[in-house]
Amino acid sequence: YFLSFYFNFLDLRTLKRHQFSQDVPDNLSTDERRALRQLSNNPNIIIKPADKGSKIVIMDRQQYLTEAYRQLNNDKYYKLITEPLQPTTQKTIRTFIETLYSKKYISAKQRDFLYGPELPRPRQFYLLPKIHKKQILGLFPLKFLPAAP
Repeated sequence: YFLSFYFNFLDLRTLKRHQFSQDVPDNLSTDERRALRQLSNNPNIIIKPADKGSKIVIMDRQQYLTEAYRQLNNDKYYKLITEPLQPTTQKTIRTFIETLYSKKYISAKQRDFLYGPELPRPRQFYLLPKIHKKQILGLFPLKFLPAAP
């Protein structure tokens, strides 16, 4: 299916909420579908949504990794941690939420929602290419027709 290469960028919970009907006619030709399949199977590129708009960016994998390492090695914004911060952060936030609930600032339903899952998903680092800024060699924004998913 057209979106198969894009599923890697979406949360599975989101996908479960949006079931795709098999009754919808395909809006791509056989050649377009084949081209998308070839792109999605190419190990030398990364396909990502752009940071703004509804564009898709195709980026050279090595360029993507170079940019990721450049950002992660900038100690102004990132520092290496030896263990996850989530357990401590979760405890602090839940204590605050419980205070709000005990003082009747929020309802039980709001408290339960704000608590989130007991075991949250691991955090992942990823880049969203910025196509509204000066173009960088290797970025190719693609515009899809309005009728395309």
